[in-house]
Amino acid sequence: MGYPVQLRNSIVKRLLAKEIRIVEAVEEYGVSKQTLQRWVSTERQKAKTHGRGTPNDTEMTSKIPLPNNVSFTKMYNAYVLCQHFGFESSEAGKLCRQEGLMMEDVKNFAKAVAKHELTDPKEVAGLVTSRKKDKSKLKELESANRRAKSEIAKKDKVTAELTALLVLSKKAEAIWGDKEG
Repeated sequence: MGYPVQLRNSIVKRLLAKEIRIVEAVEEYGVSKQTLQRWVSTERQKAKTHGRGTPNDTEMTSKIPLPNNVSFTKMYNAYVLCQHFGFESSEAGKLCRQEGLMMEDVKNFAKAVAKHELTDPKEVAGLVTSRKKDKSKLKELESANRRAKSEIAKKDKVTAELTALLVLSKKAEAIWGDKEG
């Protein structure tokens, strides 16, 4: 089965940058494990032949346009969090305002990432590190969210119990009269 060159290059680039593992690429793209291993080994062989460590040629990388005075890392962090919250959510809008970013710029960045357009090799290396930090930050936020939800659930139970006791005490007072000492 023949695969488009752009797809092949995109997958190989992500594999070599260690953004994804072969198992994840098999699931995401539907390409067999053997084919992916062959592509990677071929690319590594080409890199050795040309005297470079990993492929950095222009065929494999292209520049994502970023707004003026916005770093790639800042935009990527906003993209990851907006993707998690949903681009149309109030949390995403609040995040963009705090970071001084326009939601439209983040959406354009998301489209470029979805097309697997990558930036220069230094930014790709930073992307991997940034992604790991984002995952740990996201886990912390999700953990805090779970704790807050469980605390709210406990408070709701206590409130319901107190409300029931108050209603019962008022009924008892109506039936037997006021307590006097």
